[in-house]
Amino acid sequence: MADIVRHLPVPLDPLKTGPTWRAPHVPRDGPDGLQYAPEMESDQFTLEEANAFVPWLEEMFQRLSEIRQELADSKGEAGQPEEMSERLMQALEDGVQEIFDKGIIVRDVDRGLVDFPTQREGREVFLCWVGGEETIDFWHETDRGFAHRQPL
Repeated sequence: MADIVRHLPVPLDPLKTGPTWRAPHVPRDGPDGLQYAPEMESDQFTLEEANAFVPWLEEMFQRLSEIRQELADSKGEAGQPEEMSERLMQALEDGVQEIFDKGIIVRDVDRGLVDFPTQREGREVFLCWVGGEETIDFWHETDRGFAHRQPL
């Protein structure tokens, strides 16, 4: 099940996948409901914008964890209606999509691992955050992952 939510929840065009492909831009509302006026490209975040999402992300991943637990519990119980599992799967997918809709890239729901596209020294990189960290303190290249995080 973890593999389901570790990938973009939109169909990918194989010709567009690769280091330069991005999800289509959607307007980004801040965690406070206000529309942010981006200082960079519309699909990128400043460090301040990204850090403003941290409390909201903590809440979202807590909610997703509860849904995942409920789904796991319902799979082990005989006689659970299939509609319940479908409803929980849909709630899980909707929660991940809500994060994606903000322009945040979900890498691992279990760990609460996300990336925020940003600019650093004139090139696109990712600000990297994982659940439990109070602020975003790391970044990595777009073709690298968590293991290659560097301090800001």
